[in-house]
Amino acid sequence: MKSILIILGLVVILACNNDPDVCCVQLDQMELLKGKWNLESASNEDVDRTSEWIGFTITFNMDKSFAVENSADYDIWPQTGTFEFAGTEGAGQDVIIRSDNQQVYIDTLTDKELHLSIDVGAKDQWVFKLKK
Repeated sequence: MKSILIILGLVVILACNNDPDVCCVQLDQMELLKGKWNLESASNEDVDRTSEWIGFTITFNMDKSFAVENSADYDIWPQTGTFEFAGTEGAGQDVIIRSDNQQVYIDTLTDKELHLSIDVGAKDQWVFKLKK
Protein backbone atom coordinates (compact mmCIF):
# COMPACT_ATOMS: atom_id res chain seq x y z
CA MET A 1 0.00 0.00 0.00
CA LYS A 2 2.80 2.37 0.92
CA SER A 3 4.59 1.77 -2.40
CA ILE A 4 1.36 2.51 -4.31
CA LEU A 5 1.09 5.86 -2.56
CA ILE A 6 4.71 6.67 -3.36
CA ILE A 7 4.21 5.78 -7.03
CA LEU A 8 0.99 7.80 -7.15
CA GLY A 9 2.79 10.78 -5.64
CA LEU A 10 5.53 10.55 -8.26
CA VAL A 11 2.96 10.36 -11.06
CA VAL A 12 1.21 13.46 -9.74
CA ILE A 13 4.48 15.36 -9.49
CA LEU A 14 5.50 14.40 -13.02
CA ALA A 15 2.05 15.31 -14.33
CA CYS A 16 2.40 18.82 -12.88
CA ASN A 17 5.13 19.76 -15.37
CA ASN A 18 7.65 20.26 -12.56
CA ASP A 19 5.74 23.27 -11.18
CA PRO A 20 5.45 22.59 -7.43
CA ASP A 21 2.80 25.29 -6.86
CA VAL A 22 0.47 23.81 -9.47
CA CYS A 23 1.21 20.34 -8.23
CA CYS A 24 0.35 21.18 -4.63
CA VAL A 25 -2.91 22.87 -5.60
CA GLN A 26 -3.95 19.96 -7.81
CA LEU A 27 -3.03 17.40 -5.18
CA ASP A 28 -4.97 19.33 -2.53
CA GLN A 29 -7.96 19.54 -4.87
CA MET A 30 -7.75 15.81 -5.65
CA GLU A 31 -7.55 14.89 -1.98
CA LEU A 32 -10.82 16.76 -1.39
CA LEU A 33 -12.48 15.67 -4.64
CA LYS A 34 -11.73 11.95 -4.45
CA GLY A 35 -14.46 9.63 -3.27
CA LYS A 36 -18.15 9.03 -3.78
CA TRP A 37 -20.48 12.04 -3.78
CA ASN A 38 -24.26 11.74 -3.34
CA LEU A 39 -26.74 14.16 -4.83
CA GLU A 40 -28.32 16.64 -2.49
CA SER A 41 -29.99 18.75 -5.19
CA ALA A 42 -29.95 19.43 -8.92
CA SER A 43 -31.23 22.54 -10.64
CA ASN A 44 -31.44 23.78 -14.19
CA GLU A 45 -31.72 27.53 -14.74
CA ASP A 46 -32.74 27.95 -11.08
CA VAL A 47 -35.55 25.36 -11.39
CA ASP A 48 -35.33 22.42 -8.95
CA ARG A 49 -34.84 19.20 -10.96
CA THR A 50 -33.71 16.95 -8.10
CA SER A 51 -36.60 14.52 -8.61
CA GLU A 52 -35.20 13.66 -12.07
CA TRP A 53 -31.80 12.74 -10.63
CA ILE A 54 -32.82 10.39 -7.78
CA GLY A 55 -29.92 8.13 -6.76
CA PHE A 56 -27.33 10.15 -8.71
CA THR A 57 -23.79 9.67 -7.45
CA ILE A 58 -20.40 10.52 -8.85
CA THR A 59 -17.11 9.01 -7.79
CA PHE A 60 -13.87 10.85 -8.49
CA ASN A 61 -10.64 8.84 -8.42
CA MET A 62 -7.02 9.92 -7.85
CA ASP A 63 -6.14 8.88 -11.43
CA LYS A 64 -8.46 11.69 -12.62
CA SER A 65 -11.23 9.37 -13.72
CA PHE A 66 -14.86 9.47 -12.65
CA ALA A 67 -17.84 7.13 -12.61
CA VAL A 68 -21.48 8.15 -12.43
CA GLU A 69 -24.50 6.17 -11.25
CA ASN A 70 -28.09 7.05 -12.14
CA SER A 71 -27.45 9.95 -14.50
CA ALA A 72 -30.72 11.39 -15.80
CA ASP A 73 -28.93 12.66 -18.91
CA TYR A 74 -25.62 11.26 -20.15
CA ASP A 75 -24.99 14.41 -22.19
CA ILE A 76 -24.84 16.29 -18.89
CA TRP A 77 -23.09 13.57 -16.87
CA PRO A 78 -21.68 10.62 -18.86
CA GLN A 79 -21.37 7.27 -17.14
CA THR A 80 -17.57 7.35 -17.05
CA GLY A 81 -14.73 9.58 -18.14
CA THR A 82 -11.54 11.33 -17.21
CA PHE A 83 -10.77 14.96 -16.43
CA GLU A 84 -7.97 17.48 -16.12
CA PHE A 85 -7.69 20.63 -14.08
CA ALA A 86 -7.88 23.73 -16.29
CA GLY A 87 -5.18 26.36 -16.18
CA THR A 88 -1.78 26.35 -14.56
CA GLU A 89 -2.39 28.78 -11.72
CA GLY A 90 -4.25 28.37 -8.47
CA ALA A 91 -7.10 30.51 -9.77
CA GLY A 92 -7.59 28.12 -12.68
CA GLN A 93 -8.02 25.10 -10.43
CA ASP A 94 -11.71 25.74 -9.94
CA VAL A 95 -12.48 24.39 -13.43
CA ILE A 96 -12.07 20.86 -14.66
CA ILE A 97 -12.37 19.73 -18.24
CA ARG A 98 -13.87 16.29 -18.79
CA SER A 99 -12.70 13.91 -21.51
CA ASP A 100 -15.74 14.95 -23.59
CA ASN A 101 -14.36 18.55 -23.49
CA GLN A 102 -17.16 19.75 -21.20
CA GLN A 103 -16.06 22.35 -18.63
CA VAL A 104 -17.28 21.72 -15.10
CA TYR A 105 -16.99 24.53 -12.57
CA ILE A 106 -16.17 23.66 -8.96
CA ASP A 107 -18.16 26.28 -7.07
CA THR A 108 -17.65 24.73 -3.61
CA LEU A 109 -15.28 21.99 -2.51
CA THR A 110 -14.77 20.88 1.07
CA ASP A 111 -14.21 17.44 2.58
CA LYS A 112 -17.99 16.92 2.79
CA GLU A 113 -19.57 19.32 0.29
CA LEU A 114 -19.23 19.70 -3.49
CA HIS A 115 -21.11 22.14 -5.73
CA LEU A 116 -20.61 21.77 -9.47
CA SER A 117 -22.05 23.82 -12.31
CA ILE A 118 -22.13 22.91 -15.97
CA ASP A 119 -23.09 25.15 -18.87
CA VAL A 120 -24.72 23.03 -21.55
CA GLY A 121 -25.36 25.24 -24.54
CA ALA A 122 -25.61 29.02 -24.47
CA LYS A 123 -28.34 29.36 -21.84
CA ASP A 124 -28.59 26.03 -20.06
CA GLN A 125 -26.80 25.94 -16.71
CA TRP A 126 -27.03 22.96 -14.38
CA VAL A 127 -26.01 23.11 -10.72
CA PHE A 128 -25.37 19.94 -8.72
CA LYS A 129 -24.97 20.05 -4.95
CA LEU A 130 -23.45 16.89 -3.53
CA LYS A 131 -22.40 15.53 -0.14
CA LYS A 132 -20.11 12.74 1.00
